[in-house]
Amino acid sequence: MRWITRPGWPGNLLAMVAGALITLALAPFDIWPLAIVALVVFYLGLRDLTPRQALWRGWSYGFGLFGGGTSWIYVSIHTYGEAPVWLAAFLMVLFCAAVA
Repeated sequence: MRWITRPGWPGNLLAMVAGALITLALAPFDIWPLAIVALVVFYLGLRDLTPRQALWRGWSYGFGLFGGGTSWIYVSIHTYGEAPVWLAAFLMVLFCAAVA
């Protein structure tokens, strides 16, 4: 359990997964206990970090949250905008990185 609070990519990856789990707590999935689990994991991951490390951990959480919650943007860009797959994916990653 100590690896959650250590700085570096394992904790940031876990924060990203926790952010993506939050989207399953919302409609249409409505698995609301996942919101509690994801927030607890995120909170535990912030303990004992410096402000700079906590910033990256929070950004990772937000990237997972917006990446899972805004997947419809990829469909809109690719299907209705007739953009190639690589461009639609790239634009979605840029969007999620900006709002995270």
